[in-house]
Formats: sequence, structure tokens, C-alpha cells
Amino acid sequence: MDRIPHQKKMGNTKRRHGLIGQILRRACLLTMVIILTTATGACHQKAQETFEHVTYRLKWLFNISVVGDLYADVHGIFADQGLQVTIKEGSPERDAIKELELGHAQFGVASADQVIRAVSKGAPIVVLAQLFQVNPLQWIYRPDRTRITRPDDLKGKTIGITYGGNDETIMRALRSK
Repeated sequence: MDRIPHQKKMGNTKRRHGLIGQILRRACLLTMVIILTTATGACHQKAQETFEHVTYRLKWLFNISVVGDLYADVHGIFADQGLQVTIKEGSPERDAIKELELGHAQFGVASADQVIRAVSKGAPIVVLAQLFQVNPLQWIYRPDRTRITRPDDLKGKTIGITYGGNDETIMRALRSK
């Protein structure tokens, strides 16, 4: 089996529950990208010899969740549409939105909390697609001790969250209503 050039050694990791769901979501996104680029590609001349260069910053390191992006690059799907795509790994130190603002990338992947914070600060960004139809963030509680069916039910409760991340941003949004 050929190795994808962007592939990193992952070592022996346990398969996580939901891996198939991640793969299916990525396959759906890849299908959307292919459909959109095919539709827009029809508007361009076929004889076009130059490629439009695009830099695409991922949210995280190369892994199975970005296999669709890497596949499209390696197998010429982007090139077939006249695009020369540079896919850059993300990491905790790499902020896709900041890269967009600085002109280091034309496209990027960011989480909902990053988009909310950036837009609230006036970042000129546009969301093209939502990768997850349901936010993967989950809060747990004991329904036999506390009944929570709407945001108002959280009033007066002690809630533990991680500050500086997705759950803080979502909690602040819930509290503001």
C-alpha cells in the first residue's frame, strides 16, 4: 500500500469509538468539496494551464480525520479542478483563523469556539461548511439528582468547565441568553 506523503507514524493507538463516524463525516465533506469544485470548475476554461495556488491550514496534526483532504491532494482531485493546494498541519501553536487574517492561508479549519471568538473581535472570516452536524462537546450530570431540560435549569448550579476552550465559549453563550 502506498504511503500518503503527508502521513505521520501514529504508532499503535487504540481505535476510538466513533472512528467510522469521523471517516463518514470527512467523506461527506470531501464529496461536498468535489461537487463544489466541479460545479465552479465548469465555469472556467478547460484549456487553463495555470493552477490557482491555495493554502489550506488544518486544525490539527495529520491523522485519519483529514484523510479526505490528503487523498484529494495526493490523487489529483484538486489539480483536476485547477487548484494547487498546499495542506499544512495544524497544532496547538497554529491558529487557522490567525493564518487567514495574516494572509498565510486562504482556507482553514477551526472549531466553533474559535470562530465565535474571532467574529466577536471583528475577524473578517466566512464559514463555508460545518464539519460536525452536532457539536461533539458533551456535558455530563446525574439526571436522578438534577433535571436539566433548558439553559435556565443551569441557574444556581455548580458547573465545572475548562476555561479557555470550546466549553467555556459555549457556556458563556448559554449564560448570555
